Amino acid sequence: MSDLAVAVIQRQSVYYYTLASFVICYYDYFLTLDDEIRYFWRRKFGLTAFLFFLNRYTQFLGTIPVVILTFARLSDKGFQPYHHYFVVFTLIVGSLILILRTYALYGGSRKVLYTLAMLWVIAVGIGIWTIMSRSTVVKSPVDVLFPNVCLEPSYNGQRLALTWIVVFTFDSVVFGLTMFKVMTSSTTVNGRSRLLTRIVRDGAAYYVILGVVYLSNIITSLVAPPALQDISVWFANV
Repeated sequence: MSDLAVAVIQRQSVYYYTLASFVICYYDYFLTLDDEIRYFWRRKFGLTAFLFFLNRYTQFLGTIPVVILTFARLSDKGFQPYHHYFVVFTLIVGSLILILRTYALYGGSRKVLYTLAMLWVIAVGIGIWTIMSRSTVVKSPVDVLFPNVCLEPSYNGQRLALTWIVVFTFDSVVFGLTMFKVMTSSTTVNGRSRLLTRIVRDGAAYYVILGVVYLSNIITSLVAPPALQDISVWFANV
């Protein structure tokens, strides 16, 4: 198979993955809009609500330029790293929410807060380091068909994998702390029990799904060609 044919197939794969993540993102938004109105629009605005809206609407609005940049025939280098910075930002906000939730679950334990904050700083630092260290762009034989392909930055696969390993480690620690707290809790009040049960159920589902996505990101970062190294990144953001 010629280099041109391989490049076209790779680009089509990026299109399909991007479109699928876009559809899932907006489907989830409208599916949960009623709950958002019920639980957040009618309550006093505070830090929790701020982080919720920041996380939700950054994802809602920030995904639009990504789709445009992916499918449009653009040739401006300045726009291409946008979606990588966007991924880092949304992961930062999502991680802050997890830190606050775990901190509250442990009754304001500073040890828990400092441990998670340290992991958070490491993950953010490695993510920014990976983006800033992207290599010089190399032109592709598909310039005529897909002008924006030749402008996409190339990243060190090992650094990308390390970034996702650290992020996965952070989520694993959060999940482990949550499970430990629930298993060792002696509270039997019905309302409290239902809340803990829901946290475990939702947390387990969240962890398993993201675990699969993170594993996919790690594998593609290490073994996939440059054009497909971050093909499944968007599923981590959805």
